Amino acid sequence: METRLNILLENNVIDAEVYEYAMKIFQEYALEHNWNETATEVFLTHLAMASQRIRNDDVVAPMDDFILNEIKESDHFASVLEVTEKILEHSQIPFPESEKQYIWLHLTNVLNSQQED
Repeated sequence: METRLNILLENNVIDAEVYEYAMKIFQEYALEHNWNETATEVFLTHLAMASQRIRNDDVVAPMDDFILNEIKESDHFASVLEVTEKILEHSQIPFPESEKQYIWLHLTNVLNSQQED
């Protein structure tokens, strides 16, 4: 995971503050909870790039309602909301609802992949 984030940092896709934030989440959540490596890499790459997008005032459009409803109907949605809140407490960047929705999507995938392992 560190390699992937280093590539983003070295190529100026993310800045040092975003890198540190993503690494903190990796260490405090992914490693501690033994998240699936592949799903975690996708999630943390998204989190880092979303953080940088927000810092650059470039926010994504809201998620399609069909996909959003699928996420909300997931067995993991309560856990996804809880983890999202904890993760975003570590950020100095206020995340808009549209970005939170994509975090929910990726965290749902992380938790689903844990169940499969």
